[in-house]
Formats: sequence, structure tokens, C-alpha cells
Amino acid sequence: MLPILDVYISAARIASSDETGEEPESPIQPGRKAICNAHTKLIIDKDRYSIKVAVAKLDSCGSVSIAHTNLLNDIQPAHKYKLPKIRLRGIGGRTNLLDKVGILKIKQPDNKHCKLMCYVFDEEVGQTKEMLLISLAAIIESKINILYHMNESNKNECHAFKFWPNNKTFEEVCKDVTVDEEINQVFRAEARINPRDLYLRLRGGRKTSTCQPANQPHRDRNHCPRGGVHDRDSTPKDNRSHWQ
Repeated sequence: MLPILDVYISAARIASSDETGEEPESPIQPGRKAICNAHTKLIIDKDRYSIKVAVAKLDSCGSVSIAHTNLLNDIQPAHKYKLPKIRLRGIGGRTNLLDKVGILKIKQPDNKHCKLMCYVFDEEVGQTKEMLLISLAAIIESKINILYHMNESNKNECHAFKFWPNNKTFEEVCKDVTVDEEINQVFRAEARINPRDLYLRLRGGRKTSTCQPANQPHRDRNHCPRGGVHDRDSTPKDNRSHWQ
């Protein structure tokens, strides 16, 4: 028999706020009314196929995903999905035992969808009658663009789910945003510039040459060994010795 686990969700939300302008040197405020959320289209196929629009709370502090019965498909006792019964812990204390799990089907572009397992949670929380909360692990594994939704939610805007471009993983995105801008310039360089040459140039290394297509006019018509036109500040007196 699977054990009962206590798992955590974040519950810190300001009920109301009087947002005022900040002084240039004032400390960062403790928070505001907005939380990270997104609009989502859910596929419901219990009796017949339908699309339901809901607002998902993206909880990077949440241990598990939870959702209302009306948002889920294939609801079964937790042990059928090889999951334990759980109690939620938060600032408000513990909840009743959650012992059922269903499948959340999030509609994606190109007629695709992703499936998330969620514990059934039918209690009303504040003004939220049908809770949909997506956990940290589910946000990462489903490739939701959490940075985009954090930024928009912080502006009190709620937009449709956006996923990482080119089906990138969260780890790949983290590598992209932490690479030095100079290295990124190498990655973004045009094909006619050798990336190694550009990297050395940015690092203050030796002067390098660039190759331009041979059909483009240029002040220096000395062809380089790579089939293009050699771009130089001045033409050498002895072209033969220059290329040797």
C-alpha cells in the first residue's frame, strides 16, 4: 500500500493592494496582487469531445498539480496511476486527503496536446471555483515558457499558454540565457564570417578576414582561398606572397 504524503503548494497572495510609485532608491516591494497564471484550452472527452477554457496558476513552489473534476479526464483512484494519497500543506494549513487523480489535456498548436496528471481538488479557494494549479515539475516537463508568463503576469496580464520555441527543454533555455553575449554573437554570426574568427575578434585576438560572395562588388578584387573576395584595408604589393 502506498504511503500518504504531505506535499506543498504556495498560498501567499495579497488579497488587495494599493500600488504606489516607487522612489528611485526605495527597496523592492514585498509583492503585489498579481500571481503567475495563463489562459489555457483544455480538451474534455468524458462523454463527448469539447474544449474548455480555464485559467491555470503556474506554481513554481508547488510539489504537485491539482485540478477540479470538471477539468479532468479519466479520473481514477490514485493507486491506479501508481501514485500515493496526499495532503496539501500551505500557509493555510493542511487539506483533506486527496486520493483521486485525473488527466489534464492541454491543447497545443498544430492539433497537438500534452497530458498532465493532476490530483482532484474540488474545494473553492477565494474566488476560484474550479482550481487548476500546475506544479514546478509539470511546468518544466511540459515545456511551458514560464519566463514569458512571469513577465506578463507581473504586468497584471494573463495570456494563452506559450511553450518554448523549437521544442527546447528548460535546461536548454537556461543555457541560452546564461551564455555570454559575446558568445551569442558568434552563434548568431552570418555564414560568411567564420565563427572562430569572430570569436577571436570579440576576444581582442588577431585581426581576421571575412569572405564575401564573389559576385558582390568590392574595392579589393583579390580572391581568397575560400572562393569569395578578400576584404582588406589595403592591397598587398605581392599577392602571391600574401596567400602563401
